[in-house]
Amino acid sequence: MPMSADIELATYRVRKAEIIVLRQRKILLQMTRRGDPTGMAEDLLESYERILSDYRTHLTRLLSKEPPDPF
Repeated sequence: MPMSADIELATYRVRKAEIIVLRQRKILLQMTRRGDPTGMAEDLLESYERILSDYRTHLTRLLSKEPPDPF
């Protein structure tokens, strides 16, 4: 797979994970306002945030490896 395809996929994953984290934060806020137990929602948010961090790290590494554009 060419480097640009790797970067494209990594970028897609970062964006998708950002959306998931935002949704989970919204769910957690709604649960808190209703007085619902939030333990599992908080655990999920932590997991999603770790995954997002990993995706961002991977994307950063890919971007630092990409050769400069010759044009």
